[in-house]
Amino acid sequence: MRLRNIISDIAIYVNNEEHALLDKLPNCPIDRMAISEREQIVVDHLIRKSLVKKILKNGTILVQKNIAEKS
Repeated sequence: MRLRNIISDIAIYVNNEEHALLDKLPNCPIDRMAISEREQIVVDHLIRKSLVKKILKNGTILVQKNIAEKS
C-alpha cells in the first residue's frame, strides 16, 4: 500500500515540469517508451514521490497516475 493511499491530506511538492507532465498523463497505463527521454526522467521523480506507479506487464514497463482510493 502506498503512503498516498493512507494519507490523502498531505501536500506533496511538485515543480512546474512535474505538474505539467502529471496533467498530461492519462488515467490509464501507458508504455514508458512512448514518452520522451526527458519525460521518462520526470516520471521517475514522480514515481519516487508516489504520484505515478510503475507496472511491469509482459516485459513492458507501463506508468500510470497513482490515484488515491478513498474508503
